[in-house]
Amino acid sequence: MPGYNLRAPSISRLIQALLLISAGFIAYFLWQYIAALQMSSLEGFARFEAFRQQMLPVPAVLAILLVFAMGIWTFALHADLQHILPGFRRGPQNAMMAVLVPVYNIYGIGLIFSRIIRALDDREEHDHWYLQAYQMKVALALFYAGLSGTIISQFFVRNMQRVEPLFLSIYTIVFQVAALVMVLSVLLGICMMVRSNNRMLRMLQREASA
Repeated sequence: MPGYNLRAPSISRLIQALLLISAGFIAYFLWQYIAALQMSSLEGFARFEAFRQQMLPVPAVLAILLVFAMGIWTFALHADLQHILPGFRRGPQNAMMAVLVPVYNIYGIGLIFSRIIRALDDREEHDHWYLQAYQMKVALALFYAGLSGTIISQFFVRNMQRVEPLFLSIYTIVFQVAALVMVLSVLLGICMMVRSNNRMLRMLQREASA
């Protein structure tokens, strides 16, 4: 559509900045985990646990900011799609709430982006649309694989049987590292999701203007 400025790509810069900050924070935590493992002493693990407790608010704040940024971007994405594709039915408000509502958003994120993927699948006569849909499927797979792995890792950490304190500390750290790796998978999935949808918007706009 000539003269229409896409809003979602601009808002996505905030998401990309939060993703970079989150990835840097996780890398710093991983470095701390490795240092604690190398010390292999209860004193080292206790010092690390105190550090972890102090830093707990940081990932919570980053997660809240990222969810809100994703909600705003999803609103803009669907508003852009309605301008470019008049037949696109999903409303921006409903899409945003599917991302923002706690617990439901675990299902809602998959729902709204699966609908976009199905819309692209209807255009499979062109290879570039097929590739675009495939990238979104990979992004969703990474997101949900990472989310599931994070939940499972945290479950094991909280329900681990009592063992020798030193070994318990090592096991706890190993599962915490596994959880961080899974969180990185979630962040990568979000990054791919945002980039592929922004690319899709530009392609649709060029197609509509042709």
